[in-house]
Amino acid sequence: MDSWYEKLAKEMSSLGNDVVLAKIDSSTEEVEAYKPKGYPTLLLYRKNKKLEPVLFKGALTYDRLKNFISDNIAEK
Repeated sequence: MDSWYEKLAKEMSSLGNDVVLAKIDSSTEEVEAYKPKGYPTLLLYRKNKKLEPVLFKGALTYDRLKNFISDNIAEK
């Protein structure tokens, strides 16, 4: 999955999207506003709603993750 993150980060960056992908180990790092109930837990923090993370649900595939990010970074 690590290679997915790198590939996705490059692809989103090349499209001009202001997206930062980061890995946080919540067993050693404090995660404000959300306590994971399972692993891996993928959250999207939007620029204009930083205190309201969006939880990724369902089967984890590259295309689903890419679509999830694209759908949720659009200004609404």
